[in-house]
Parts: sequence; C-alpha cells; structure tokens
Amino acid sequence: MGKGTGLGLSICYGIVSEHGGSIRVSNLQPSGACFTIELPHQRTAATERSIRDGETVAVRGARILLVDHDVSVLEAVEAILRDGNHEVRAAASLPEAQRLLNEHEFDAIVADSEVRASNGIENLQDWLTANNPELGRRLVWMSASAMPSPAESHADNGLFVLQKPFKATDLLNAVELVLGRVQPASIQS
Repeated sequence: MGKGTGLGLSICYGIVSEHGGSIRVSNLQPSGACFTIELPHQRTAATERSIRDGETVAVRGARILLVDHDVSVLEAVEAILRDGNHEVRAAASLPEAQRLLNEHEFDAIVADSEVRASNGIENLQDWLTANNPELGRRLVWMSASAMPSPAESHADNGLFVLQKPFKATDLLNAVELVLGRVQPASIQS
C-alpha cells in the first residue's frame, strides 16, 4: 500500500517506442528526475506500415467496430486504430454493439472475447453468426484469458486472437490480416 508496482516507466517506454520515439531520464540534484520524451513529428503509420523485415503494405482506412466493457481499453485501442488511419466506432456493451451494427456498415470488428449481453447468454460471435456471418469472419478478438494461438484461430475459422497486453503493431497487423490485406505468414507471432 502506498507504493507503486514499478511498471509505469516500462509501459511508457513501450508506448513511446511503438510510436518511433525515445525516452530519457536524468537525475536532478538535490532530488527528483527529469524525463524527456521525443516523438517523431510525422506519423508514418497513417501512410504505410512495416509488416516484416522491411516488407510494407499500403494502409487504407477501414471502418471498425470496437467493443470492450472496459472504457480505458476502449480509449487506448481506439487511439491505436485511429493512428492506423481507421474510422472507429466504440461500444461498451453487446446491446450497444448490436445497435451500431444495425445502423452502420463495418469492414471489421475488434472486440473483447468476454463481451456478452446483460443476461449473460448471448455473445458477440453468436449474434454475428445469426445476423451478419460475413462480418463475423472479419473479427479480431482481444483476450486476457487463454485462447487458441493466432495462427490456429485464423486457420480454423477466419478469426484472429490477440492476447492482452499486446503491441500496437500487433493489433494493426491483425486488422490487416482479417481484412485480407496480408497473408498469415506475414504476421509475426
């Protein structure tokens, strides 16, 4: 109690590094520290993204439905997807996601695997199978629990599973995969 876990700096370092930046710390006497964060001025992810070993693919924005019950996850993942030049609509519940699916067209869905209706019975995959099976094959699951590996899940049913926590590049690459813009061998596991 009253002490941090020490993860804050490593999380910041990961975020800054993912965006092509750097973070430095210097000691200020007699006490304290100064953190300097440098980020590139131009976003290269909006025009093209490196997939593997210098191989690139042009990025065309997709319409993505993002579904997660955790508002902080919604905000973070939405920022990553928008940074990847995608149009995003977010839903914090299955009923809200169903409403958006009825009102708008989407190219793909990124959703937490635990999103269920308030009665706990129906889940997003079941609803998509019954109402929009084509879109149900362009789904990226985010999961904090053990699920099949991304390669297995994609090979079996056209879905992609990202284990939380994941890198921004892994999310953007998974979206490209379910949209059919890259082949599974192009994605690093």
